[in-house]
Amino acid sequence: MGNTELYMLISIVVPISMVLFFAKRKVRLFISFFLLGIVAMYACGWLNVLLESASKLDGNVYSIGIAPIVEEIVKTLPIIIFAFACKPDRQLILEAGLAVGIGFAVLENVYMFLAAGGNVSLVMALMRAFGAGMMHGITTSVMGYGLGILYTKPRRMAFAGIIALMS
Repeated sequence: MGNTELYMLISIVVPISMVLFFAKRKVRLFISFFLLGIVAMYACGWLNVLLESASKLDGNVYSIGIAPIVEEIVKTLPIIIFAFACKPDRQLILEAGLAVGIGFAVLENVYMFLAAGGNVSLVMALMRAFGAGMMHGITTSVMGYGLGILYTKPRRMAFAGIIALMS
């Protein structure tokens, strides 16, 4: 990953961040988590490059076996921190999870299209938009909902519950 990805991240995050100055509380929270999803995807890109080179695994093996696990852990971290630090209601955690997942999907789609060198059909774009958006949005929403249940339980169950949710 080079400067192109960083410049792309800046050009996406900065204009969206400007909305935070004018938005009301709930919208501000949603946009903040949307931006955290975008940043989580960027962090996954860097982390996967580092881990793949350190693991000496074939690129396809790493992409199929390790990268999805890294992505799920990194994109769930903001939701875990939010759930256990702020103790919001379950609906708010669910919405925050959805926002992280959608933000993650947006940057992932941009990466995929850059990797394809602009050689993308309308059908492919629609499939990526709906498929990645729904998949990432739903998985992080489910994590958020599960965390909403978990933080009302005893602390000793939290770690096991988080591992079960990520499974």
